[in-house]
Amino acid sequence: MKRKLLISMFLLIILYTYTYAYMTREKEHPLTQVKKLSGKGCIILNYHRIRPGNAIIKYLAKVSGNSELTTYSVFKDDFMKQIAFLQKHQFQFITPKELYDYINQQKKMPPKCAMITFDDIDQSVYRYAYPFLKKQQIPFTIFIITGEVGNPNFNGLTMINWDQIFEMTRSNLVTVGTHTHQLHYIEKDEKPPFLKSENISKFITDSKRAKQVFYDHFGYEPKYFAYPYGYGTPQTDNILLSEKYDLLFTLSPGIVNQHSLPFFIQRVLIDDVSWKAIQNWVHTTS
Repeated sequence: MKRKLLISMFLLIILYTYTYAYMTREKEHPLTQVKKLSGKGCIILNYHRIRPGNAIIKYLAKVSGNSELTTYSVFKDDFMKQIAFLQKHQFQFITPKELYDYINQQKKMPPKCAMITFDDIDQSVYRYAYPFLKKQQIPFTIFIITGEVGNPNFNGLTMINWDQIFEMTRSNLVTVGTHTHQLHYIEKDEKPPFLKSENISKFITDSKRAKQVFYDHFGYEPKYFAYPYGYGTPQTDNILLSEKYDLLFTLSPGIVNQHSLPFFIQRVLIDDVSWKAIQNWVHTTS
């Protein structure tokens, strides 16, 4: 009886700790959850956090319903199984440059094509995703918030630092894109500031700053941009295209092909529901 009480108290403490930690994070913009995918082309996977998961943490994720754990985090063992599934079905993993060439030149894509992307980039990507993908020699793309690189407490997250980014790029597997400089937040109306026309000058300033910081560190300008919270506006699209970005990535779920618009590259945010949709799509298109 005493042991059961201690276990219950332990679980409650962990639940409280996780809930408190993520209550400080901003509310994420609601995204359309994908239940079915169709068509031929390339599937672009999107991840945010890769977490080590044990039975207790997985249980807490289910009972808490916390979107940070259920929607924006994938457990390491599940991530590895997902990549292994695509490998088993002989998918070819491509880079944004290859995707751009397919679209720009209207070239037919490989029959089984996938791209792996990560947004925000906290330490979990470096610690748990990068070693696995490096071992498998699988290319992937990271979209960094240039003004938050190295931040030890970005809404409760410890962000990756520049040295770690450079280490990953030296593997020749990693493509780096931008995810704004410091506009990754939502306002009181639960919308990111760049979706409002009155803030367009703020977006222009932020975008230029992101490009400059990127150039200062890499010696070349970024070519790929991913919208925080999943999408932008025609105004923001035009601004980014005028700044010579080749591809703009969204979180509108779907399959990308050679006829896709470069300013509306669809990605699938990976959670339990969307992964089942991907599995079904793979089986129906094989």
